Amino acid sequence: SNLNFNTIRSKTFQNMSNLKSLHLKIANISILESDAFYNLTKLEYLSLKNNKIEILDPKIFTNLLNLKKIDLSFNFIQNLKADQFMRSKNLEILLIKCNRLKSIDKNAFKGLNNLLQLDLSGNDLCFDSSEEPFKHLVKLQYLSLKRNPLLIYLPNYLMFSGLEESLLILELSEIHAVSIEREDFLFLKSLLYVEIRFNTYLKFEDKKLFYTLRNLDQECFACYDNFLFNYLKRILKT
Repeated sequence: SNLNFNTIRSKTFQNMSNLKSLHLKIANISILESDAFYNLTKLEYLSLKNNKIEILDPKIFTNLLNLKKIDLSFNFIQNLKADQFMRSKNLEILLIKCNRLKSIDKNAFKGLNNLLQLDLSGNDLCFDSSEEPFKHLVKLQYLSLKRNPLLIYLPNYLMFSGLEESLLILELSEIHAVSIEREDFLFLKSLLYVEIRFNTYLKFEDKKLFYTLRNLDQECFACYDNFLFNYLKRILKT
């Protein structure tokens, strides 16, 4: 951390095969060559937070077979390509908040069968929900899409397809949500917490919305972040 690399060259860490944690935050990194993390097969945590990365090579995480957490927050990433994390089958936490994400390929998260937490907050997302962007994340418990002002929320089963049994926490604050209806969350059978704050145009079409959700307590709807933080500590491996 607090280094100045600009470019991480191929096989930079090839002689560090026992490395389990790698922190490269605030290092002025803008380019990651395709084999930058070659031979880091035991790596479990990778932080590239607070850099200037714009593009992720589709093969950049190929060798990181035991990776459990990636932090890509506060960069300039604009899109996620198909099979971006295909071989990261042990990944549990993926943080990509506060980038410039505009699009996510429908197969970007393919292979992430064990992912528990996904933070996409603070971006410019405007994807087509009909492409089922989260369909591969069958164990996901926490999803944050807040502070994506270009993201238009449409009541659409496909938007959260794949999360029916697993999702516990959903953050939708500060997006372009126009209306919320009774049916919008019913298929999310495990949902416990929904945050939908600071949506200027939002209207609740059904005043009995909260009472129709079997697991969702009214007090857990749009409550404050300190509650969320304490709750996450109990249910997620952070």
